[in-house]
Amino acid sequence: MDVQMEQGTDDGIRAARELCRRGEKGLIVYLTGFIDYVQTGYEVRAFRYLLKSQVTEKLSQVLADVVRELSGEFFSFKSGGQWVRVDRRQILFLESDRRQIHLVTAAEEHGYYGSLDEAQRELGERFLRCHKSFLVNVEQIRRYSGMQIEAAVRECCRRRGC
Repeated sequence: MDVQMEQGTDDGIRAARELCRRGEKGLIVYLTGFIDYVQTGYEVRAFRYLLKSQVTEKLSQVLADVVRELSGEFFSFKSGGQWVRVDRRQILFLESDRRQIHLVTAAEEHGYYGSLDEAQRELGERFLRCHKSFLVNVEQIRRYSGMQIEAAVRECCRRRGC
């Protein structure tokens, strides 16, 4: 979608706001010659902002990113007023402490407000609810027996004394 559409009086920002208002699902990629609207584009949760001068070199990567995003490889959440995307395969586990969710990967940890039930629905069958406060990525489980699960890091069990 272009920020400044050639026909009509509408623009890409207004069109995106209307799509969001209607509850439409999908990703918005702006393809434009105007860098001045980058910040406004992200206010409507634009997925990418591609300058027309970059189309030849970057369009294939942007389209690959769109396919990857739509295939559900990323888990997105809002933390500190910013949207964060994490590759689902890299998530070791999520821990809930009241309404605060701690998402842990081997490289980083994020916190956000939400519910473990919502995260479990969104993450799907790849994640096992092994405790009322934990979701573990089954692809990260090294071994298990009885009531103990050892993920790629032992942090999960160490936190709760499993």
